[in-house]
Order: sequence, then C-alpha cells, then structure tokens
Amino acid sequence: MKKLLATIGLVTLSVPTSLSVVACGNKEVPSEIDNPENVKVNQLNQDITNQFNDYASIEKNILASENRSLQHSFLRPTGYFLEKDKEYQIQINKNADSNDLLYLAIGQYGDYKNLNDGKNVGFESYQIVGENLTVTPKISGMLYLKDYRFTNSVSIVSISKNEPIKVPTFIIDESNQTDFFNQILETNSPFVEVVGNHVFGTFQTEMFKKDVINAKDVNISNTVESWDQIWKYSSELYGLNEKYSGVAKKV
Repeated sequence: MKKLLATIGLVTLSVPTSLSVVACGNKEVPSEIDNPENVKVNQLNQDITNQFNDYASIEKNILASENRSLQHSFLRPTGYFLEKDKEYQIQINKNADSNDLLYLAIGQYGDYKNLNDGKNVGFESYQIVGENLTVTPKISGMLYLKDYRFTNSVSIVSISKNEPIKVPTFIIDESNQTDFFNQILETNSPFVEVVGNHVFGTFQTEMFKKDVINAKDVNISNTVESWDQIWKYSSELYGLNEKYSGVAKKV
C-alpha cells in the first residue's frame, strides 16, 4: 500500500459514506466521513422534499437530521466522462419521481491544465424525473449519480445522442489489474477510477500511465482493501456506525 500511495501522490483519503473521493496530485477534495447505510428514509423530513431543485439544501438538511457536521460524499461513480457543449440523453433503470431525490452531477474537484480552461469549475447537478434526462453540460467532467434516498439501486442504463467517454475503472473483487492497465493505455479519458466497497479514487490518467503502471509490485486490490479498512477504523473512531459497541456505540 505504501508503495502505491507514494507512487500516485495521494494527498487525501476521504473516508465517508458508502463511497468517497480520493485526491491525487495537488487536487482538493472535501473532508468527508460517514456511513450512508445508517441514514433512515424517515429522517429526510418535509423540509428536504419541499426543496427538490436545491441539492445543496437537501445535503444541508441531511446533515442536520443526523446531527453531525462532518460531510461525506454523495457522489456515486458511473464510469463515464461527459464533454461540455455536447447533448446527451441519459437513461436510468428507474421511472423516478421528484420525491426519489435522484440527481446527476457532472464535474470534478480541483483545476486541471487541459480541462475547463484550467479552472476549478466544480459541479453541475440535474434532477432526474422519469427514466430519461437530456443534458448539455456547460463544463466537462466525470458523471456521477446522487441518490439522496441512499437506495444504492439506481444505475445508468444507456447514454445516447453523443457517445460518452468510457472511464477505465477498477472495481474491487470484480476487475483484473492487467485488463485495467490495458484500458488505461488505450483510453482518451482524462481520468481513471478505483472503486472499493466504501471508498473510491479518481486519478489523472497521465499520472497513472507514467507513475503507476510501470512501478514495481503495485497491487491495486490490496491498496483498495487498505482504503476500506481506513474507512472502517475512521467510522469506528468517530462513532458513525450504529452497530458498534463500547465507546464507539451510538446512543
């Protein structure tokens, strides 16, 4: 793990909800710690459902309903990168209504030399109502899902009109490291992603090509398992899991 962390220039490991963001290089990510599986639907009070189009208010109310100040990431990776000023028709696996609180987020943390004129543009968010959503993003960035009901059951079925860029993605217990590295060598995506059970990392493709693929004894699976362990230990330290006992038990 130390070898890979040193190789990829890891700055921040966020230990959050079911998934979170890992920063690479000198990019900034939020400090995010929590476990969304413990968020109960009935905690999303009427104040939240009355503000369907204001995702910032939804996130603020979720924090308030859980009586906490530490933020976790609401982003769930989809494996796609969208380009600005191109129209995309996105289909999900659910006929969503406004009360499902489903959103798409497009963007990335930090500023990058060859992306969005080198500016830190943040994210654009769009609420999903129905099965299909047509978007023309004003910025280029990674495509994420935001499911404020934390069902973990919503996914992208297809993206049409313009073809999205497929992001090389390593998923723990599913992906093969050799295949992942081969995808990186062939991709035109500016980012790659590494996804664990509780943590995910988004990294610049060129850095991975230069510093990770050719490094000795790199084991992505072992590294991601270590990230998940850090998530577990941090959640226990902060008492963020209702199932913990002893001094970490929630009361």
